[in-house]
Amino acid sequence: MGGQESRECAAAEHEQMGEACLRGTMDPACKGGKAADMEAQKDSDKGYNPEECPVCISAFDDVMQRPRNLPCGHTFCTSCINGLKELGHVTCPNCRLVHVVPDAGQFPISYITEDFIRRLRGTAPASLLGKAGKDAGEPVPSLDMQPDVKGAECLSRAIRSMLQEQEEKVLATIRGCQELQVQLDHYQTSLGVWGEQQQHLEDRLQTLVDRSKGARLLVRQEEAQVEDKRKQVQQGEQQQHLMLRRLRSVTSRQEAFEAIDDADLLADQESQRTQAWQEMFPKVPTVATIRKMRVTSRAALKAVQTMEAALDAKNMEENTENAEGTVDTEGACGDDEAETSAPAAPPSTILTRLEALLAPTLEAEDLYLLMPPTRSLLEAGLVFATHTIEGEKRYAQVSLQDDCLYLHSLQDQRPPPRAAVVPIDEVVPVAPPCLVFLDLTWPDSPPCRVLVRLIPDTPLGRQFIWLCTGERGPCYANTTFFHLKYSGQPGERVSGGDYERNNGKGGSPLLPDLDKGDYRESRRAGAVHAVWRGDDRSNWNSNFGILIKDLEEEGDPVDTVFGEIEAGMEGVMEAAKQYYITDVVVKDCGVVLWAE
Repeated sequence: MGGQESRECAAAEHEQMGEACLRGTMDPACKGGKAADMEAQKDSDKGYNPEECPVCISAFDDVMQRPRNLPCGHTFCTSCINGLKELGHVTCPNCRLVHVVPDAGQFPISYITEDFIRRLRGTAPASLLGKAGKDAGEPVPSLDMQPDVKGAECLSRAIRSMLQEQEEKVLATIRGCQELQVQLDHYQTSLGVWGEQQQHLEDRLQTLVDRSKGARLLVRQEEAQVEDKRKQVQQGEQQQHLMLRRLRSVTSRQEAFEAIDDADLLADQESQRTQAWQEMFPKVPTVATIRKMRVTSRAALKAVQTMEAALDAKNMEENTENAEGTVDTEGACGDDEAETSAPAAPPSTILTRLEALLAPTLEAEDLYLLMPPTRSLLEAGLVFATHTIEGEKRYAQVSLQDDCLYLHSLQDQRPPPRAAVVPIDEVVPVAPPCLVFLDLTWPDSPPCRVLVRLIPDTPLGRQFIWLCTGERGPCYANTTFFHLKYSGQPGERVSGGDYERNNGKGGSPLLPDLDKGDYRESRRAGAVHAVWRGDDRSNWNSNFGILIKDLEEEGDPVDTVFGEIEAGMEGVMEAAKQYYITDVVVKDCGVVLWAE
């Protein structure tokens, strides 16, 4: 009832204002509309009207004539840009620059132009809404779908507020329709591409089927030839049996000589024929073709069955997760605290669901088999390992370089769409022995990759793995070397690994009892060993040292060695020559998952 009364009051007020306007007792602004219109019309006739498309001279609106920006900076309506498209390109009518049509099919909307026109139309008289509309005698559709400005000035503030609120709802609905159209256009384009790809695959599969049919035809032809030869051999055997019976029934000398000659001739003929057929079968090209098609068909069928099983398992897992999520959501609805604290899930759209459905599946063992699909993903930079730290997901890229498979340190940045993701604990070794890497950089020098073999299994070795991947949070990435000791002398060594301060006074340990490992002794360059704060051997931490030069035989060896440099020692030696050792930065680090 309250809403109806307010609308009735607003309508009554509108009638009173209309009467006042007709009697001429209204505010001068209402009476002076004509003069203001004429003045504004003069201004608009002087040059370019920003509310109109410079090509079709039609007023921009929020439906079919939305303003869109070309990369060169010029703005035209959607209809004109669609008319200018030719073979995926658009030539700007102003500057003649040629632009490639985006994958989505449309250039970006000029929201700044829309906002400017919206503000302009909200304050200007109706004559500024465009000459095209006035000349045609029809109202020009405005960007906000607002009523005529002269008429709106005669309405009460309450009615104008109600109209504006309703217009915002309509505009929101229109934008929703346009966004849905963009998504449907993208999906339709994807379906067209998939159809072409599927047709190509179907053609290739048909070629495989045709070859299989050809191989089966060869089998039948070979069977027919073998059956024919088998019958001939059977006939020859029967002739030999008849000749044997004739030899056994000879009664005279003349008959014996004739039987012997005939038997000898028949035996030679059969022997020659047998030899020829022995050489005829098997036909090598025929058998090779049949074998090749059998192997190819079995491999294709096995690949299809494996892929179908993997996709079925993934779909079942996703359905289970969705069901669990639904149950959790229903359970949380009764808990006010959980409802207010839980973050709102991002809105699900056609494109986001499509990307989720198209995400490739990958298992840990696929990385080590390196089949062609996995290799293609790696070469495209679309393989990542994921790990959750304090409720936040982080991602480590897996790359294939020089026939080695590297897992880089974890980062906060999400992987690109359609990337394959595997859990990091399924691919990273839990403990040594294993191979890790440090990418060193310093001014005016290309990066140098250093491979460190962690051996034997020690607490420091396990901690080193964590700090190379960032699985526990801290990471060696972006740390610096902080100390060079015994420069130019036997036993020269460099220290790094302070992920907290980069000066050797930080680097809290990630594991307890680091001193209780079975560490080795070494005097050789390349040994990776523990480093303490201020030479306090009770203060074990994340810092490490690398021997650059051999120790003298009479000197004490380093007794806390947990690894040794396997490759890149020349890079460490070059880094030690820097004037400021702190210029040497560990740009990246990680684990070598596989190497030839």
